[in-house]
Amino acid sequence: GSPFRLGLVEEVSGLGHDAADAGIGTLFAAGLLHAAGAGRAAFRHDLVAGAIYGDMDEGRRRRLHERAWRALANRGEAALATAHALPADLARVPEATRVAHQAGSEALSSGAVSSAVQLLNTAEALGGPVPDAAVAADLGEALVTSGRPAEASLACERALSRTDVGAEVRLRALGLLERAALLCGDQVRAAAATEAALELAAGENPEAFVAFAGDEVWRIASFVGLPPALARLEDLHHQAMRLGARSAGDLQGLRAYLAVQMRQSYDLGPLEKTARTM
Repeated sequence: GSPFRLGLVEEVSGLGHDAADAGIGTLFAAGLLHAAGAGRAAFRHDLVAGAIYGDMDEGRRRRLHERAWRALANRGEAALATAHALPADLARVPEATRVAHQAGSEALSSGAVSSAVQLLNTAEALGGPVPDAAVAADLGEALVTSGRPAEASLACERALSRTDVGAEVRLRALGLLERAALLCGDQVRAAAATEAALELAAGENPEAFVAFAGDEVWRIASFVGLPPALARLEDLHHQAMRLGARSAGDLQGLRAYLAVQMRQSYDLGPLEKTARTM
């Protein structure tokens, strides 16, 4: 890359300390490199970097990319390391996939969704033809956040295609699939994703059941109508109570809000209680 850390040159090149220093000095003296901040240098022109890179045989390029990947990964520079993973032919190397996934997750958490999409796509490519469900789910979130719901749906489907996926990842993928389907205007797919999530959450996570129940009611209220939404809400609230969900009262708050929207007389206490917990 350019600019690059001078401290990495010795490690990546495989040269000794004196030889690396002499080589760097020669490149500076020839005007091919210039200083680019503390401890960094850059090529004077991208064409110079391209010419040097293109003059190497494929095997040497791969070995240098692998050394660069390892050096950066060891320094905790997951995103920079990931840029070298595919040229280093590290596909199906679990550690390379893990580092790329870490970099993508960190980018997603920081709001750098474009970088997250790129890094998580690389993580998927490194994993080989069998998708890693957690990577695919993270990629689905990055894609839907960046306004690419159709691609997000496909990523979520890949996550759900694994039969060995844990309930937590499966529920997350179903929630993202519902959201992506709604953004694509696919009501049937969104409803199917929510129903699958409710069924799974009923046996695994009562609190998640309440969250998905709220999504289901909002979807019906928004696209079908308030009366059927209220009818569905009553059924889901009773089921949440049977499951022992601590947050089941949130559905009563939603019930009060919908009643207000329908201009019905209703005790607003549950709505106020729910609002105070937000």
